[in-house]
Amino acid sequence: METGNSFEQDMSPAQCVSKSSPHEHQWLPFRHRSFSRFMTDTLPSEILVFHLLATAFITGVLDATTFADYGVFTSNQTGNAVLLGVGAIGISQISLTDVGTSLSSFLVTALVCGQIAVRLRPGKGRTRWWTLASSFYQSIMILTLPILFHRRAIRLDRNWSWLVILLLASSAGSQVAMAKQFSIPEIPTAMLT
Repeated sequence: METGNSFEQDMSPAQCVSKSSPHEHQWLPFRHRSFSRFMTDTLPSEILVFHLLATAFITGVLDATTFADYGVFTSNQTGNAVLLGVGAIGISQISLTDVGTSLSSFLVTALVCGQIAVRLRPGKGRTRWWTLASSFYQSIMILTLPILFHRRAIRLDRNWSWLVILLLASSAGSQVAMAKQFSIPEIPTAMLT
């Protein structure tokens, strides 16, 4: 007596895909598909929600620490635009260099990463490869700082603030480009107005 599972195991992967709904083929085991097909699968929104929530939490922690240490935000660029205006009229002691570094590195990275996502796979910024590549880039930018601090290559002072802000803001720019491609507007990971 055959069960439903053994019947499906006897079917070829192409038959499983043709009988399943559009999202079920993504969860077939990797061994039934090529690596390139696996990496170019479009991920459903339900899976990306946890990723965006974790990213939003990390963004808040990074902004809180960079504002406390350097007086600028690395992902809340609306706050930096306000700080830039306040610093430009001389109301407060704000480092315009730090604010400019954050704004420019954020915008350049968001533009480059957004264009990469659109050009390499138009309309498919929710693919597995893009999510992994963008998350890897963000992790490298963030994890570079503790390594540099541990090796005493840089110190936590005003002389190195530009490098810290540059790395963290470029990570946030990549994150915003990734989140924008996910098309889930209910979960803002960083603000840019």
